Amino acid sequence: MKVQYPHSHSKEEVYEIFNSYFDSVRERKMRHGEITEAECTWNSTQDIVDITVYAMGNSRSGQVIIEDKQVIVKGKLPIIAIPFRNQIKQQIIKKLEDLL
Repeated sequence: MKVQYPHSHSKEEVYEIFNSYFDSVRERKMRHGEITEAECTWNSTQDIVDITVYAMGNSRSGQVIIEDKQVIVKGKLPIIAIPFRNQIKQQIIKKLEDLL
């Protein structure tokens, strides 16, 4: 799945927004026991982050790419979630609207 969303911030501002968001999600979810581990690894230019979340014995990976005028969210959906891809895409868009 791939979601592209426009933004009007600098790449540095978008990095700060996402970095803070990932930190808060990791802390909040781990306190409630939903996620056993979450990894976010930024590249050296801080415009691509690889995300891996571990929960209930499974892992899911994705990537956020920050470009000059848009953010791209990419990830592979598990087979069981494919029928819900449009709802998932809308949830991602809503979160991007809230953040950016």
